[in-house]
Amino acid sequence: MTLGQGQLDLPELETIAELLMGAAYADGTLDGSEMKEVVKVLAELLETDPESLPESVLTKLSVFEAEEFDIESACNGLTMAESQDRRGLLALLSKICDADDVHDLEEAHYIRRVADLIGASDEECKGLAMEVVQVREVNEPPPTPTDA
Repeated sequence: MTLGQGQLDLPELETIAELLMGAAYADGTLDGSEMKEVVKVLAELLETDPESLPESVLTKLSVFEAEEFDIESACNGLTMAESQDRRGLLALLSKICDADDVHDLEEAHYIRRVADLIGASDEECKGLAMEVVQVREVNEPPPTPTDA
């Protein structure tokens, strides 16, 4: 796979479309700006205009069901041998999540899950909006002082 060079085959593009839709729905809602960004990103990947996207890709977008989406199968269907492809895909997912100007933990977790499933290293994830400081342990707050 070679992202960003117009060299994706149709099954790869359809899978990427589903992963982008997963990112758009990661926070539980689909914002119109996120959908527009998905279409724009897919057109840019094919080096074409949005109206020229393949019908099968447009169908994938219109029938996408977030509750039924199998992220693991989608990631397993991609060949991500090159670091630039893994990094590129994660950057695209981040772009979709940022389209509504709100980036929340659910979106960060989605991108992290994709990163893990495609075998992205920590270095490949650096600088993306999905970086979240993990809380390893939650401590009880100190007791409230009582009146003496």
